[in-house]
Amino acid sequence: MAKKLNLDGMDFGDTPRSYQYFPSSIRSLNRAMGSTKGVRGGTIMQLLAEPGHGKTTLALDYVAQAQKRGIKDVSLTIGKNTRMINALFVDLERTFDSEYAKTIGVDVSKLLVYRPDYAEQCLPQIEYFLNQGIQVVVFDSVPAIVTKDEFEKEVDDPARMAGAANLLSRWIVRLIGPVDNADALFIFINQYRANLSPMARSEKKPFGPRSLRYFSRIILDLVKIRNEEDKSHIQATISKNKQAAEGQKCDYLMLKGKGLAPAYDLMSLALEYDIIHKSGAWYEYQGQKAQGLDNCVLVFDLDAI
Repeated sequence: MAKKLNLDGMDFGDTPRSYQYFPSSIRSLNRAMGSTKGVRGGTIMQLLAEPGHGKTTLALDYVAQAQKRGIKDVSLTIGKNTRMINALFVDLERTFDSEYAKTIGVDVSKLLVYRPDYAEQCLPQIEYFLNQGIQVVVFDSVPAIVTKDEFEKEVDDPARMAGAANLLSRWIVRLIGPVDNADALFIFINQYRANLSPMARSEKKPFGPRSLRYFSRIILDLVKIRNEEDKSHIQATISKNKQAAEGQKCDYLMLKGKGLAPAYDLMSLALEYDIIHKSGAWYEYQGQKAQGLDNCVLVFDLDAI
């Protein structure tokens, strides 16, 4: 008797597939990614920067924008409370700030914040939620990963080299399918460490195994290029991009304590496309005039652009 062919995971190459898209509130960043719609679903993305350069803020912005546009709700019961959730924040660093997330626009009532002790505890849980249909996951952060073996050791016990990196390397291969099946955006927050290799071309390299870079469809390198009293200027370089050209750059503003500043980005685009006209310190839009960029954001009806 002929064995029946298992057709799971098979489709014809000309079968159209629709994707969820995940935009940032910064339109210039979406454009630099290659699509004004944002990041395509099924993507593992890495946000890479030194501490304090806006990685978590940008990740939470992606969560907020996805929630506003509508993503799948999943029912979850914790104790006697049952809630509908639509995003997961894995808080290995134990630094999640609910009030700041709300300021950015995150619906924290639908955000599950998970604070595991070690990697083996949380990785199967993340897979479970992806398989249930959760479409946005933020993993904060790669440097904070610790294995169960390391977690249970005494402080003065000898460390096992590369234990967390090996575990993450094995797990990220398993992650590709669930992220794609859920049409999800999975964001790894990562940072640099010293590169001690005498043959190295750079003095720093990212935490984690090489497989993290290999299987990330998009990698954003963030740098705080200038600080002002109430705002920071961030430059994002798309060092890897499998949905468009690599190497694109985008500058945007981050307001201290308030998150990203999409109105300023919209002003910049309007100037670029000659929708708003600039003469010295004065700006003009549809007959209205304002002096200085901050005043323009307050005076002009940017939502109409």
